Amino acid sequence: MAGILKKTLQSLANLLPGREQRSSNDEIKEISEPYFGELQQYGCDGCGNRIEEGSKRYNCDDCPDSFDLCQSCYEKGEIVDEHVRNFDHLHTFTCETRSNAAIVREVMAEGTLEEILLRMFRCYADRPAIGTYIESRQRYEYISFKVLEQLVTSFAMSLYHVMSTSHAHLLGTNHTPLIALCSVVRLEWYIADYACALIGIPSVGITASSDKETISFILSQTETPLVVCSQDKLSIFASLASNGDTPGLKHIIVMDLNEGEDVAIMTGSVPPVGVTIWRLTEFLKKGKDQLINIASFKTDPEQIYTIAYTSGSTGTPKGCVFSRSLWLKHILSPSTIGFMGIKRIWFSFQPPSHMMERESFHMTLLGGYKAGIYRGTIEHLFDDMRMVRPTVITSTPRFFLTIYNKYQQALLEEYRQYLSKQDKPVSQTGTDEPPSPDSLDLSQAPYEVKDIVKDRFNEYFGGRERLIGVGGAAVPPPLIQFLSRVFNGLVQDGYGTTEAGGIAGGGYTYSGVHVKLRDVPEMGYLTTDIPPRGEICVKTDTMISGYYKNTKDTDEKFQDGYFCTGDIGTVDSIGQVTIIDRKKNIFKLSQGEFVAPEKLENIFENGSRLIEQVFIHGSIWRDGVIGLVVPHKDALEKWWIENNTIEEDSSVPDIKDLCTLRPVVDLFLSELRRVGEKHCLPGWEIPSSILLEPNPFSQENKLLTCTLKKSRPQLELRYREELERLYEEPSGDKKTSIKRSIEDNVMIHLISVMKNNGIPIPPSCSLSKYSTDDAPPINVSLTLTQMGGDSLAAMFLSNLIQDELGVAVPALKILKEPLSSLFYFVVSQISPSKALEFKDSPFSSQTGHASFESGPGRNDAEINWQRETSIHFLHVSSSVTKLSDRDDIPRELDDEERSEEVTKKENLTDDQIKILLTGSTGFLGRFILWNLLNSEKCGLVYCLCRGDNGKERLLNILKKLQVELSEMKGDKQGGGVEEKRRGKESSFSKMVSKLVVLSGDLGLVRLGLSEGDYNLIAREVDVVIHNGANVNHVLSYTDLKPTNVTSTKEILKLCSERIKHKYLHFVSSIGVLIEGGDETTEVKKDRLRHCSGYCQSKWVSEQLVLGAIDNGYIKGSLSRPGLIGAHSVTGHLNRTDWFYLLVCGLYHLKAYPSEWGTGKTLVIPVDTVAQAVVALSLNRISESNGLVYHLDNRESVVNFNDIIRSLEKAGPDSLKHQGNQMYSQLLLKWDRLHLSLSPSPLTCV
Repeated sequence: MAGILKKTLQSLANLLPGREQRSSNDEIKEISEPYFGELQQYGCDGCGNRIEEGSKRYNCDDCPDSFDLCQSCYEKGEIVDEHVRNFDHLHTFTCETRSNAAIVREVMAEGTLEEILLRMFRCYADRPAIGTYIESRQRYEYISFKVLEQLVTSFAMSLYHVMSTSHAHLLGTNHTPLIALCSVVRLEWYIADYACALIGIPSVGITASSDKETISFILSQTETPLVVCSQDKLSIFASLASNGDTPGLKHIIVMDLNEGEDVAIMTGSVPPVGVTIWRLTEFLKKGKDQLINIASFKTDPEQIYTIAYTSGSTGTPKGCVFSRSLWLKHILSPSTIGFMGIKRIWFSFQPPSHMMERESFHMTLLGGYKAGIYRGTIEHLFDDMRMVRPTVITSTPRFFLTIYNKYQQALLEEYRQYLSKQDKPVSQTGTDEPPSPDSLDLSQAPYEVKDIVKDRFNEYFGGRERLIGVGGAAVPPPLIQFLSRVFNGLVQDGYGTTEAGGIAGGGYTYSGVHVKLRDVPEMGYLTTDIPPRGEICVKTDTMISGYYKNTKDTDEKFQDGYFCTGDIGTVDSIGQVTIIDRKKNIFKLSQGEFVAPEKLENIFENGSRLIEQVFIHGSIWRDGVIGLVVPHKDALEKWWIENNTIEEDSSVPDIKDLCTLRPVVDLFLSELRRVGEKHCLPGWEIPSSILLEPNPFSQENKLLTCTLKKSRPQLELRYREELERLYEEPSGDKKTSIKRSIEDNVMIHLISVMKNNGIPIPPSCSLSKYSTDDAPPINVSLTLTQMGGDSLAAMFLSNLIQDELGVAVPALKILKEPLSSLFYFVVSQISPSKALEFKDSPFSSQTGHASFESGPGRNDAEINWQRETSIHFLHVSSSVTKLSDRDDIPRELDDEERSEEVTKKENLTDDQIKILLTGSTGFLGRFILWNLLNSEKCGLVYCLCRGDNGKERLLNILKKLQVELSEMKGDKQGGGVEEKRRGKESSFSKMVSKLVVLSGDLGLVRLGLSEGDYNLIAREVDVVIHNGANVNHVLSYTDLKPTNVTSTKEILKLCSERIKHKYLHFVSSIGVLIEGGDETTEVKKDRLRHCSGYCQSKWVSEQLVLGAIDNGYIKGSLSRPGLIGAHSVTGHLNRTDWFYLLVCGLYHLKAYPSEWGTGKTLVIPVDTVAQAVVALSLNRISESNGLVYHLDNRESVVNFNDIIRSLEKAGPDSLKHQGNQMYSQLLLKWDRLHLSLSPSPLTCV
């Protein structure tokens, strides 16, 4: 057990921030300290000797994994030459005599902003700082921190001299004039930015894409006397000065105005009177001549550092005021410093006026790392990125969605080519016609096809990204999945605002962030909803105090110490925040319905390959919305080619012409309707008429802001007349676009059920309103909440049932209980005599969803456990039979009945056992699957996976397990590297050749399988291992029943199918034993209320299995694993398990409750549990029928003190020094410390 614990802790240690594993072997050669640790040891990557503190160490500036050489190896040159030859880009070395941690600690020591910046320049003097593309050499070259300091100092001295001539009395005060910076990201922008920071002159960033009106507004509000801009913006500023719109403007410094260029030509007119226009080169030269000590400047921490204007997507931009002390909190906050454990190589391509970009740039240089700046032309963006090869990339969803769309198109083409090469290419509609884009489901693309496309894309960012951050807008889940699957870095979706700073990452709020929800009744969002919903209001340490010269908006947005974000969010039971809507852009329709256009636009843009951009328009005078749609050019052209006959000498019409054609308009109306119905949108939220726009919204045409959000005022202004005409001349049949609400659909199916089962319908019911013609199928095992409904929908449905059927049903019951319980309750109230007969009738032949087996819902404390454990569903089922009643021998499947995938499996003998495994992607399930596939006794293994990419997920998991096992056990294969690789691939291919993945869902009838797949496993499978479950110790029994209990019933039906009986091994939990005991201990029902919902669901499932065995329906056995720990060889662990989270928490807190000192726990390795489950399942010992096996490790107990001592040994050297060892505290104090460092839960008011 001690060895297992060591492996677990070592795996945990490798995941801690700031730790790098320098060796590919299983032994950790060197581990660097956490970012602010006391010691940091280095080993020479040439000779392997230790490099002592104080000795010269030559570090490669370009390698994300530290590459260090001692002085001797560096001076020899051979190793340096070999290292550089291994790469196709420049690698340089910097000589250091101190550890990086010591240098960083000195830079970030307490001080003012200017003191920290001066220490940064001095301590990192010889390191590369900022890189730009050199056209003549066609590569990036970097200036050092020393050169950067010289440029910044020269600019600062010249700036101080110029400003002091007219504003000397204001310099150094809270009334110091602001200067404006306006250009795309470039070196000169940051030279000016750092110069302002050094001498205490506030700056305001103006986005280069801002129009003249916005620039005029900002200059007038800030009364800016000096502007630093790029040459392409000079004419705007000169024009504003000439027209008298900015009377305070006296100086314009042009970043890229060369010697000899005519200022008049550049300004587009006569230079404005009273305004001096400087070339940056001469401005810098002037600064060199100033005899002022830059270190002599002292500033007030509360003085303004910068004003950042919001993008103005809904109107006039607002200026966010950042003091110098507040800016330090941003760039030195725990949420940002935590990422410095990564060797940060930054690629700057977003507007520097955007605070996320500016903050990231400053953080990079403060850590002593380097940043490359793109050359400013969008067509070279990815070429530049591949040269810089950043390790950290952050941007908006819009940026990453562009890449995602390209990936989807490439995958579509590759999949079509793959299908065309098959012996009998068919479309997924079952016809012999070549597949079209509309008929292909990309989720069904084979693993090898996705791999080919993935290889093309994973170098998009340079190939060495360690962290990919997505934020600034709502992030579609498919985008996160795409980035995680295709690229190499950890993907983190972030949430924050300019006003408040970082709020949450991965859905969880950062430490020190306080969040509450505020009712938005006009949109129907209330904190009393289930789950609570409302406007997200936050209080953070990095929050601004208000907007610049804007009392009205400050009072509106900052209330009671909280900033009101305008985002509508919800919070689940574990405190995870989810953005569901936006408040500020809503409008009301004539019938009183509120519409949030941004939410609809995200749904339509992410739901169709044909749609690139959508703008939703509506007003109080209209009863529905209309839309402006930008088609995806390539996708539309392909659709046209495939659906129209084109002569050889003709070509595809131009995109502008296509947008005017009626069939194309109808195509997009149909596409919008399809996507809307898929997301259960009501009819008024699906555009009834549309205008097709061939030109995408962009920053160039002013229809996107600098943060790539839609500029709604500009869109309204440009397209208002055309959009209004759509209301008068509808482009489609409005009636066909109407979509019923969720409550209407539930009512339709309830009445349909009653009709089909002979239940009398009250005369007062308006039957004509509830036609099933346009009603989509529903899953009655789900609750209304799981279907997307909310408390408002539950109230409407409750009223409908009362008005139409005369049955009173509490809205809360509708919200929490499965629809099957609701239907049964309604029927039992109308016709009690029919209720029992109705209980086991399928509600619709066309949907094939679950039977009605649960009665009226009730609180968990009032659950009728006798009814829950009844196997009445087996007694009345016509498809199952007892073992003693079998008088038939199952026939073999015909070729037509056997799936194509199964017929391709080779080298399987008749005596091999065919297995169905549930829960194969879980922590235990993956190791059960691994053992099954490697067992000679086992034949085909059918795995039930939810979603369309189940096979891909399983193959990824198995590949990872193979790599871990081969690395830890050592490579004993002979031959060369290529021969070993082929051997591993062959072994892996042979193993997975027995794998068959079926798409299903444990919570659905027949396990969510298609009729063909269900019949297949009913005939083929010999043994079922039911391991799948929703493992959640917070949810109630009612919440877990659809997945954990209903699935067991469906498994029992499958195992007792008349066609072929199957042996069942059910994986339960030791947690069903409330007060301990052995395998024969009986759990009393009256003690169940002390169990968690999870243990209750496992106990009920156990009783169902044992009842089926006792009544002769099946043969089987049960196992109850205890606390499952890491793999005994690889250390592979469950990162969501409480034990893992506890150990991580102890390590980070450096504290534990003293009361735990004598505690003990039992842990059993996951591989041991998996081997036992497989052995019990494959052996199918007749004597084991109905027996329960406890899989627990009572021979070896882990003491809590052993965990603490092991953590100290697993930690870096700094933990062994006095003052840093783990210490005990009283439990109360420990709880307080834990709460102070944990993400704060959302609170509702």
